Amino acid sequence: IGEVSDVALNEDGSVSWLPVDGATSYLVKLDGSEISVGNMTSYSGFAEGSHSISVRPIVEGDNSCFSSWSPSISVTKLGTVKADSIAYDGEYITFPSVSHASGYNVYINGEILEEGTTVKKIAYDAGSTDFTVTVKAVGSISNKVLDGAESDPKEFVYLDTVTGIRIENGVLKNYMI
Repeated sequence: IGEVSDVALNEDGSVSWLPVDGATSYLVKLDGSEISVGNMTSYSGFAEGSHSISVRPIVEGDNSCFSSWSPSISVTKLGTVKADSIAYDGEYITFPSVSHASGYNVYINGEILEEGTTVKKIAYDAGSTDFTVTVKAVGSISNKVLDGAESDPKEFVYLDTVTGIRIENGVLKNYMI
């Protein structure tokens, strides 16, 4: 049986290969562990971190037909920005960097605010409204780096200015919001 060729990283974050004549299934070797993917010619189950992947065709039930593993490729899956690390100071949204990220997608209430930005301090005027922020670290397929998962939403609640505060003998009296 022939060897798997053209193992490639795709825009959707999966690794795929060309089918091998006579193969009834494929094994993926991910960081040394073998995973059966049936007759599928792609794999996309990457966890966060750096990985080595190679593929081998199988003829089920015929132990005399085998092939070598394909040359391995290296793939890195980016980490996720933690929601509790996203901040807003009334002027700027900030968040920490993710190792190997080529940029970030920043969403406000589910809508894109910045796409592929390399800046981790973004001006935003929320006005007098509540809003949520999510951030996704973006990879580079050409560098074999996959996007991270979108962060959990971080909610920011607008608090109106407190007025009408009166303090009598160190005690707060008759306040209004």
